[in-house]
Amino acid sequence: MKKISLLILIALCSNCSSNDGDETSIQRPILTTKVVTNITSLSGVSGGHISDDGGSEIITRGICWDINKNPTLVNNSITKGAEIGGYTSEISNLENNTNYYVRAFATNSLGTSYGNEFSFKTLKNITYEVVLFEFTPDTGNNTSRLKYEIKLNNSNNVLVNGFYKISLNIDGVVSSKIASSSSECYEIGANSSCTIRFDEEESLNIGLINSIELVSVEYHFEN
Repeated sequence: MKKISLLILIALCSNCSSNDGDETSIQRPILTTKVVTNITSLSGVSGGHISDDGGSEIITRGICWDINKNPTLVNNSITKGAEIGGYTSEISNLENNTNYYVRAFATNSLGTSYGNEFSFKTLKNITYEVVLFEFTPDTGNNTSRLKYEIKLNNSNNVLVNGFYKISLNIDGVVSSKIASSSSECYEIGANSSCTIRFDEEESLNIGLINSIELVSVEYHFEN
């Protein structure tokens, strides 16, 4: 009788051990962080790749970043889905010419784990110099002339791609011109400059305009 009771007790303990093993087999997710690309003065693109969900469904995933090392969810973060595998996320609203650290993260029922850390530095803003800006109003032949030369300066150590936007105040009304990808200065070499040149007269047909003033010049990265 004692022998039978002992066997039953051993069997029950064996079942308990098996159940405990199932619970403790769940681990935090395993993932890596993607290298930061498409870096501009205000943004960058990173992401992650989850190779193992740890035995529990992914609840959320994304990236986190900060100006200090080892960023976590308490810093800046953005979520991107809840699946295993790879994903990409854009980091935006950054400060120019600033060092940042980024890590991918993934959370399951056990908790959150982080991928390896990458650092990157946002680009410096493109500055400009007004070499020449002249507006000659109608001199009596129903033509006016606008002429300018504006130099864009890239002080970054990398070639940049982007679009410039020139805003003009025309008789009190601000109007903007946005360049296309085929225009000059779409590419500016590393530690180099590019000059925007404009000189039009009759084709402007602006004989009734009294004044044109330069308001601003902006360069928007497309790296």
